Amino acid sequence: MKDKKITDLPADVLLKIFCYLDFKSLQNVACVNSNWSFVCSLETLWKRLCMTANDDALKYIYKSRINGLSWKESYVFNYRPNLIRRKWNEGFVSNIEQFEDLPAITMCKMDAEEWGAIFEQEERR
Repeated sequence: MKDKKITDLPADVLLKIFCYLDFKSLQNVACVNSNWSFVCSLETLWKRLCMTANDDALKYIYKSRINGLSWKESYVFNYRPNLIRRKWNEGFVSNIEQFEDLPAITMCKMDAEEWGAIFEQEERR
């Protein structure tokens, strides 16, 4: 009998395991091999991850879904902007004096509505 490796696990078993992973971990395991990448692209996995988001994030995720994005696309699109809004609200990226002061992971695509939410938070400070 051939030795079994963790990379040989069937997709249904991997899906059950991957359901416990966060966004960054899913990105990492998707790079292991084509089978893991396939499992990491399943909509059921991304829907579950979306459902773990806070109420504010869910509002944006549902809006993305209405606009035709998949669960994965909705989560990825709203992951960084929500992180930026949360960090901005907590004062982590407020009062930046120069580009070098920005944390590297905060750079992402954001639309006018997202920037508007950040500016409203800043006005309330």
